[in-house]
Amino acid sequence: MATPGRINDILKLQSPPVTNLKSCEYLVLDEADRMLDMGFEPQIKTVIEQMPATKQTLFFTATWPKEVKSMAAQYLSQGGRVVQIAIGGNDNKLVANKNISQEVREISGSAKPAALGELLDEKQKDAKCKVMVFCNTKIDCERQSQARRHQGHGAVAIHGDKDQWERERALQQFSTGQAPVMFCTDVAARGLHVEDVSLVVNYDMPQGDGVEDYVHRIGRTGRAGKAGAAITFWDAKKDSKTARPLVTIMKDAGQEVPAFLEEASYRGGGDTRRSRWGGSGGKGGKGKGKDSGKGKGKGKDSGKGKGKGKW
Repeated sequence: MATPGRINDILKLQSPPVTNLKSCEYLVLDEADRMLDMGFEPQIKTVIEQMPATKQTLFFTATWPKEVKSMAAQYLSQGGRVVQIAIGGNDNKLVANKNISQEVREISGSAKPAALGELLDEKQKDAKCKVMVFCNTKIDCERQSQARRHQGHGAVAIHGDKDQWERERALQQFSTGQAPVMFCTDVAARGLHVEDVSLVVNYDMPQGDGVEDYVHRIGRTGRAGKAGAAITFWDAKKDSKTARPLVTIMKDAGQEVPAFLEEASYRGGGDTRRSRWGGSGGKGGKGKGKDSGKGKGKGKDSGKGKGKGKW
């Protein structure tokens, strides 16, 4: 079990040789979509070329874009019959686990530390409560974990600046309950299974892949048929572009959508900033983009102004 690059490094060792893949019966590609995103396809191809044609290939992926479909067709069809199992939704629709209750709270950036402290104090009245807190930056992740420890509570952090042994130690302390709160970046959003995580807190709403990362984050709780909970701190100034897809995710999972988030989704993004779709109107502006806020936009979603758009 290894990353594609490390397997290739081991296979290249010849003095003495370490191993080969000539008797390999199973090939498992886990998180195949992410491996493609990270550019591992050439290394994967090199590994597969050294395996027998009679192997069975298992392909696990969280999403199913055309690049992943192409890769699957290339590597799975060689052995004959292909079976595809989809869990949660259709090929192109992102869905959240319905066993997870989702709550979104509108909290500005400056108010987040105090709000988080109050939330953790309340939830950890239950000594068995394990909480994962996701931050968008390594600095915030480390800062918040240190603040929690200084208050006398058990807390650890996992992020990209941690060595592997530090990550393993932190995960072990969290898993056993020695440190019931783990602060983490998206390095812990996929492929991490810890028994009985009671709550996932999005200290920051993810920005890069937006709701896709959101779904992966909250999926650390509510696992193996158990109930879970997720609470997200949503900042209207920074997170407006996520409103519409986040509302869709919540509604599809049967969750109650707060009024402020529903309203933000109708605005199609913030009303004072350039929209992700190209509108730049804002209050009183004349943006011609798809989402032009409250001005006189001529786009598809022109807000509350004199626009001719859908909304």
